[in-house]
Amino acid sequence: HDIGKKEIDQEILQKPRMQMSRQELEIYEGHAMKGMEILAGVQGITEDIRQIVGQHHENCLGTGFPFHLNKHKILPLARLVSVANEFSKHIIKGPQTTVAMRPKDAIRQLKLFPDRFDGDFIKSLERIIKSNENTDDED
Repeated sequence: HDIGKKEIDQEILQKPRMQMSRQELEIYEGHAMKGMEILAGVQGITEDIRQIVGQHHENCLGTGFPFHLNKHKILPLARLVSVANEFSKHIIKGPQTTVAMRPKDAIRQLKLFPDRFDGDFIKSLERIIKSNENTDDED
């Protein structure tokens, strides 16, 4: 879903969003559209896949990017990728996350914004995390 980032200077990608200039933010937010463009030239990639890549930063409130779509206009699999992307951002240390969270804490963080993400996918992810915790306890 982030294939468009391969076209962005690493210096920009390593900056927290809050430290990006307006121009850098525009470049960063352009990665979804750039990903769609890259995939348009790849044989066998369907339009749905390109749309998922283009919509993975949209949110249910319509305040995401690049199209500002609300929940009902975002492909269901793009809503799923959005939740997975945000979850990953919290559990993997990177420019946007100085300390990696435990998975259950990341779920709690996602639940702080119940209207932003698709709640059904958050609940499913939470069930998966809980079932893995229970399996880990048995080992």
